[in-house]
Amino acid sequence: MLKNLRWWIVGLLFFGAALNYLDRNVLAILEPKIRPEIGWTPEQWGLINGMFWLSYAAFAFIAGRLLDRIGTKLGYGLMLAWWGAACALHGVVGSVLGFMILRFALGIGEAGVIPATAKATAEWFPKEERGFAYGLAIGGMMIGGIIAPPITGVLADRLGWQAAFFATGGICALWIGGWSLLYGLPGRHRLITDSEREYILSAQEAERAERQESAGGAGAPRIGLLKLAGRRQIWGIALARFLGDPVWAFFVAWIPKYMSDVRGLEFRTIANVTWLPFVASALGSISSGWISSFLIRKGMDTVRARKAMLIGGAALMPIGSLTFFADSLEAAITCLCIAGFGHIVWVVATQTLPSDMFPGRYVGAATGVAQTTGSIGNVIALYGVGWAVSHFSYLPVFLLAGIMHPVGTVIMLLTVRNMPALRKWLGEQDVSG
Repeated sequence: MLKNLRWWIVGLLFFGAALNYLDRNVLAILEPKIRPEIGWTPEQWGLINGMFWLSYAAFAFIAGRLLDRIGTKLGYGLMLAWWGAACALHGVVGSVLGFMILRFALGIGEAGVIPATAKATAEWFPKEERGFAYGLAIGGMMIGGIIAPPITGVLADRLGWQAAFFATGGICALWIGGWSLLYGLPGRHRLITDSEREYILSAQEAERAERQESAGGAGAPRIGLLKLAGRRQIWGIALARFLGDPVWAFFVAWIPKYMSDVRGLEFRTIANVTWLPFVASALGSISSGWISSFLIRKGMDTVRARKAMLIGGAALMPIGSLTFFADSLEAAITCLCIAGFGHIVWVVATQTLPSDMFPGRYVGAATGVAQTTGSIGNVIALYGVGWAVSHFSYLPVFLLAGIMHPVGTVIMLLTVRNMPALRKWLGEQDVSG
């Protein structure tokens, strides 16, 4: 038996998320080193990154649906094995087309990280702890971002850029082994204590009863996909993600290139400083979940607590626009750190909301709808960044990056409301998905 097994589960999710961002970020860090060899243009760089988000958009919803169908354990394990292999294969290509194909393949697997983490925390945590648990788990992404620059820099300098892909993709096999041994549902897990099982299952039963009471006593609904996606609470979150997600995608994919093109930094210097915004982001991930969970324990409505995090995170994002005007590298990195903190505070709240609003059987699908829409925004934005950089400069990109989250927050405040009516509607539906 393992005491507090649910927090061991969070540890696994944390490391899975770390591998997700580690594998995702390697190419962006290596861009200044690979570009002279491949010779891609800014538009081509935008297309390469857009291919990742194109497949991410296409498979984010499919990933959520797959998790709902075959379960979190098998589904997430398969997804991580896929993206680990795709990452490693980056080391054997040498053309723009090759990188485009493998970025597309990488996005297919990595699309599962958000719905899988949301579903796993919904399966293991009551709502009072769920926000903190999810924030802690998804904070692993930022740890992956923190370790990616120094690890990638050392490997590329000593063994060549190809070795960086082989090593970071191959390490996924270790995580898959741990996941296969440790993950399972709390109701029948062989390592859970009786007290923790009772705590989790009783909390889940109380949450189901609360939803059923709000729905007027109806039984568990089966809702068709179009009806689910058509609710304003879902498309409100999705539209906000469409606006907010591309800002972080720009930071991740383009900041190393910006530091090289505009500020003239060498590869090793870029590798030594671009991890700092991810430190701030990790703190934002943990802070968003902890503060919202604290507010809920103090009696605040769950959805209101998430909205408080949305407003706080969005208020920090305009500072990111000042990166372009910063006179020193230190000031530019500080602006990026503040924006990174604000974005993750904001996005953790948006990613947790579906598990607060919908029964567990629909969490993966609801999260996938929002994630797909955000990824579509990334595809459009990343090519747009390449076009803007080629024809103008980075200035309009940074200016737009500062206002997307505030606009998205206003949309969510207007659409994610009237929870009793949503729960009543859930109880009235009997359309099979």
